[in-house]
Amino acid sequence: MENKQLLRAIKMRHSRRSFQDKMIPADMLVSAIDQINETAGLHIQLLLNNPEAFDSLKKSYGMFRGVRHLIALVGSSDDPYLYEKLGYYGEMLVLRATASDLATCWVGGTYSKNDCRCQLLPHEELVAVIAVGYGEETISMKEKVITSVIHRRHKTYAQCTKLEGTPPEWFKYGVEAALLAPSALNAQPVIFTWKASTAYASIPEKRKIEQVDLGIAKYHFELGAGCGEFGWGNHAGFTVNDNV
Repeated sequence: MENKQLLRAIKMRHSRRSFQDKMIPADMLVSAIDQINETAGLHIQLLLNNPEAFDSLKKSYGMFRGVRHLIALVGSSDDPYLYEKLGYYGEMLVLRATASDLATCWVGGTYSKNDCRCQLLPHEELVAVIAVGYGEETISMKEKVITSVIHRRHKTYAQCTKLEGTPPEWFKYGVEAALLAPSALNAQPVIFTWKASTAYASIPEKRKIEQVDLGIAKYHFELGAGCGEFGWGNHAGFTVNDNV
């Protein structure tokens, strides 16, 4: 899928919590998941017709309705960058789904892990899931209220950057794309630093789940900048392509 389509998907994407009872075109997602797993050494899985993971009102707090299909974000707990990788590649799948007119929602804790029918090999961990499907055509008042509570004001460019000198235009484009990235409780913990002619991405390391947010934000930044990629890990630098 071309970067232009994914950049459009960044602007189109909104978390949805109410889904239609419809089958989704699984082939596209399965193909992308297989490629990611091979490239990144992960064990991400598409779970079709697994509504049990969201059937418990106690777990979901009534925030979701009609969830049937999930992307289970699974990988080896021995991988020091597991959470970040699952954020990065999970958001890659979210934007691909968005570009294909599917609705999605990142879910960290408001679902039943015990009822999630993913396969866990020894030393593997289920970190989070992504609800995926066709969103309800009409957004209910309840969903609007939940969205308004969770997605309060976004941080500004100034609040998410630390600048020593004047960065190039691609840095600005990268940060603007990252500001549209989902994050737990919409906290947007990732800070982008420009120092000594290099861009860096970092989180405060308060909560492990923020490593997922770091991976998501890095992927958005890379799409927006369009000229390179970050290394793995907190405070990792951005490598600009040779042809820039």
